[in-house]
Amino acid sequence: MAKKLAFDRVLFTVVVLLVGLGLVMVYSASAPMARAEGRAVNPFLVRQAIAALVGFTAMLVLMHVDYRRYKDRRVVTAMIGGAILLLVCQLMTALAIVRERELGTLEQLLVSPLRPFELILGKTIPFAIIGLAARLWLPA
Repeated sequence: MAKKLAFDRVLFTVVVLLVGLGLVMVYSASAPMARAEGRAVNPFLVRQAIAALVGFTAMLVLMHVDYRRYKDRRVVTAMIGGAILLLVCQLMTALAIVRERELGTLEQLLVSPLRPFELILGKTIPFAIIGLAARLWLPA
Protein backbone atom coordinates (compact mmCIF):
# COMPACT_ATOMS: atom_id res chain seq x y z
CA MET A 1 0.00 0.00 0.00
CA ALA A 2 1.30 3.43 -0.91
CA LYS A 3 2.46 5.87 1.74
CA LYS A 4 -0.14 8.52 2.59
CA LEU A 5 1.03 11.95 1.51
CA ALA A 6 1.11 14.70 4.14
CA PHE A 7 0.28 18.29 3.36
CA ASP A 8 2.50 21.29 3.99
CA ARG A 9 1.26 22.82 7.25
CA VAL A 10 3.18 26.08 6.81
CA LEU A 11 1.76 26.69 3.34
CA PHE A 12 -1.75 25.80 4.54
CA THR A 13 -1.42 28.23 7.48
CA VAL A 14 -0.18 31.03 5.21
CA VAL A 15 -3.10 30.51 2.82
CA VAL A 16 -5.62 30.57 5.69
CA LEU A 17 -4.07 33.75 7.11
CA LEU A 18 -4.05 35.50 3.73
CA VAL A 19 -7.69 34.63 3.07
CA GLY A 20 -8.59 35.84 6.57
CA LEU A 21 -6.72 39.08 5.97
CA GLY A 22 -8.54 39.48 2.65
CA LEU A 23 -11.90 39.04 4.37
CA VAL A 24 -10.95 41.68 6.95
CA MET A 25 -9.94 44.06 4.16
CA VAL A 26 -13.22 43.48 2.29
CA TYR A 27 -15.15 44.13 5.48
CA SER A 28 -13.25 47.30 6.34
CA ALA A 29 -13.62 48.66 2.81
CA SER A 30 -17.32 47.87 2.40
CA ALA A 31 -18.77 48.23 5.92
CA PRO A 32 -19.39 52.00 5.65
CA MET A 33 -21.20 51.53 2.33
CA ALA A 34 -23.39 48.74 3.73
CA ARG A 35 -24.10 50.82 6.85
CA ALA A 36 -25.03 53.85 4.72
CA GLU A 37 -27.51 51.73 2.78
CA GLY A 38 -29.04 50.59 6.07
CA ARG A 39 -28.18 46.92 5.63
CA ALA A 40 -27.65 44.76 8.68
CA VAL A 41 -25.56 42.26 6.72
CA ASN A 42 -22.64 43.31 4.53
CA PRO A 43 -23.37 41.73 1.10
CA PHE A 44 -19.80 42.17 -0.12
CA LEU A 45 -18.40 40.34 2.89
CA VAL A 46 -20.97 37.54 2.54
CA ARG A 47 -20.14 37.09 -1.15
CA GLN A 48 -16.40 37.04 -0.43
CA ALA A 49 -16.85 34.61 2.47
CA ILE A 50 -18.86 32.24 0.27
CA ALA A 51 -16.12 32.37 -2.39
CA ALA A 52 -13.50 31.68 0.30
CA LEU A 53 -15.52 28.72 1.57
CA VAL A 54 -15.84 27.28 -1.95
CA GLY A 55 -12.10 27.78 -2.46
CA PHE A 56 -11.22 26.08 0.82
CA THR A 57 -13.52 23.18 -0.02
CA ALA A 58 -11.83 22.74 -3.40
CA MET A 59 -8.42 22.99 -1.72
CA LEU A 60 -9.31 20.34 0.86
CA VAL A 61 -10.53 17.99 -1.86
CA LEU A 62 -7.49 18.56 -4.08
CA MET A 63 -5.08 18.15 -1.16
CA HIS A 64 -5.90 14.45 -1.20
CA VAL A 65 -5.16 14.00 -4.91
CA ASP A 66 -1.72 12.60 -5.64
CA TYR A 67 0.24 15.32 -7.44
CA ARG A 68 2.01 12.72 -9.58
CA ARG A 69 -1.22 12.31 -11.55
CA TYR A 70 -0.59 15.77 -13.01
CA LYS A 71 2.59 14.58 -14.70
CA ASP A 72 0.59 12.71 -17.33
CA ARG A 73 0.90 14.35 -20.73
CA ARG A 74 -2.86 14.29 -21.35
CA VAL A 75 -3.58 16.08 -18.07
CA VAL A 76 -0.97 18.77 -18.77
CA THR A 77 -2.30 19.29 -22.29
CA ALA A 78 -5.88 19.60 -21.02
CA MET A 79 -4.85 22.09 -18.31
CA ILE A 80 -2.86 24.26 -20.70
CA GLY A 81 -5.66 24.14 -23.27
CA GLY A 82 -8.19 25.14 -20.60
CA ALA A 83 -6.04 28.03 -19.42
CA ILE A 84 -5.55 29.30 -22.96
CA LEU A 85 -9.30 28.96 -23.62
CA LEU A 86 -10.09 31.05 -20.53
CA LEU A 87 -7.55 33.72 -21.47
CA VAL A 88 -8.84 33.99 -25.03
CA CYS A 89 -12.46 34.18 -23.82
CA GLN A 90 -11.62 37.06 -21.49
CA LEU A 91 -9.63 38.87 -24.17
CA MET A 92 -12.45 38.54 -26.69
CA THR A 93 -14.98 39.71 -24.09
CA ALA A 94 -12.90 42.79 -23.38
CA LEU A 95 -12.60 43.52 -27.08
CA ALA A 96 -16.38 43.14 -27.54
CA ILE A 97 -17.06 45.62 -24.74
CA VAL A 98 -14.53 48.09 -26.14
CA ARG A 99 -16.23 47.79 -29.52
CA GLU A 100 -19.59 48.56 -27.90
CA ARG A 101 -18.05 51.71 -26.43
CA GLU A 102 -16.50 52.75 -29.74
CA LEU A 103 -19.82 52.29 -31.55
CA GLY A 104 -21.62 54.30 -28.86
CA THR A 105 -23.96 51.46 -27.89
CA LEU A 106 -22.45 50.77 -24.46
CA GLU A 107 -24.72 53.40 -22.88
CA GLN A 108 -27.75 51.57 -24.28
CA LEU A 109 -26.54 48.36 -22.67
CA LEU A 110 -25.91 50.09 -19.34
CA VAL A 111 -29.44 51.50 -19.14
CA SER A 112 -30.97 48.14 -20.03
CA PRO A 113 -32.35 45.99 -17.19
CA LEU A 114 -29.26 43.77 -17.36
CA ARG A 115 -26.90 43.77 -14.42
CA PRO A 116 -23.19 44.23 -15.28
CA PHE A 117 -22.50 40.58 -14.40
CA GLU A 118 -25.16 39.42 -16.86
CA LEU A 119 -23.74 41.69 -19.55
CA ILE A 120 -20.22 40.31 -19.11
CA LEU A 121 -21.57 36.76 -19.01
CA GLY A 122 -23.55 37.32 -22.18
CA LYS A 123 -20.44 38.60 -23.94
CA THR A 124 -18.25 35.73 -22.64
CA ILE A 125 -20.43 32.65 -23.22
CA PRO A 126 -20.42 32.76 -27.05
CA PHE A 127 -16.63 32.90 -27.16
CA ALA A 128 -16.37 30.06 -24.64
CA ILE A 129 -18.74 27.88 -26.67
CA ILE A 130 -16.92 28.60 -29.92
CA GLY A 131 -13.52 27.96 -28.31
CA LEU A 132 -14.66 24.75 -26.66
CA ALA A 133 -16.22 23.52 -29.90
CA ALA A 134 -13.06 24.33 -31.81
CA ARG A 135 -10.97 22.50 -29.20
CA LEU A 136 -13.17 19.40 -29.28
CA TRP A 137 -13.74 19.09 -33.02
CA LEU A 138 -10.51 20.34 -34.59
CA PRO A 139 -7.50 18.02 -34.61
CA ALA A 140 -4.71 18.92 -32.21
